Amino acid sequence: MENKLVNSTVQAFRKQFGEDPDSIFMSPGRINIIGEHVDYNHGFVLPAAIDKYICFAVKLSDSESGEFYAADLDQHFVVNIHNELKPVQQKWVNYMLGVIHEIKKQGKKIGGFKIAVSSDIPMGAGLSSSAALECGFAFMLNSIYQLGITREAITLIGQAAEHNFAGVKCGIMDQFASVFGKEEKVIKLNCSTLEYAYYDAKLDDHCFVLFDSCVKHSHLTSGYNDRRNEVDRGINIIKASFSEVKDFRDVTHDMLEYLKADLGKSFSDVAGM
Repeated sequence: MENKLVNSTVQAFRKQFGEDPDSIFMSPGRINIIGEHVDYNHGFVLPAAIDKYICFAVKLSDSESGEFYAADLDQHFVVNIHNELKPVQQKWVNYMLGVIHEIKKQGKKIGGFKIAVSSDIPMGAGLSSSAALECGFAFMLNSIYQLGITREAITLIGQAAEHNFAGVKCGIMDQFASVFGKEEKVIKLNCSTLEYAYYDAKLDDHCFVLFDSCVKHSHLTSGYNDRRNEVDRGINIIKASFSEVKDFRDVTHDMLEYLKADLGKSFSDVAGM
């Protein structure tokens, strides 16, 4: 499947730009076993990278342009990479424009390029295709321009791109799993400190089965940001009464009971009260 994706992406590059790419990069999607909506609350999660990828075929150019071709959408976009970058109407390219913006904020310099992108990660299926796109693109730029950005910093660049250009206030789990994932390993990630450890995912006679419900979603339109705002409001209410609380991991049931009226019924239901 990887070879098929690589071949189709290279063919798309040739068709769009009339030449061969210099390099190929692959970036995986992810599943999460434990900890939904916990990553942006500084909790522990247990994700793993999967064998579904976004493929990037890239060639450097002497111009000041970044030329993007989304093969699966048959859409082309060109931008002067030295200009001030802002979100655009074509949502798919915002994830990569946001990455360039974050890299430039760090004082790093990149040049012109041509890139074709294709994927076998189902879009809107909860497998973090957006994180794979952001982080794979950041990893690609870091590699071809030898920027010296660490893997941890790449995850943060991807998260910032999603916040500031895609408009989704996501946590760090998706990006971290895409960058740090290993074959037959799960990652126990502390989303407060970014400390992590690998554990074997060899399940012997057992397996995880991932079903595609065929119901597509977008974090931008699914209520994700609304839930994030509700959770932020809840922790701020708790902190106002209990100064020792830094995040939800410090909250006790007695605290929630004491603030039940202030937090409201919907929040209490989520907390299991």
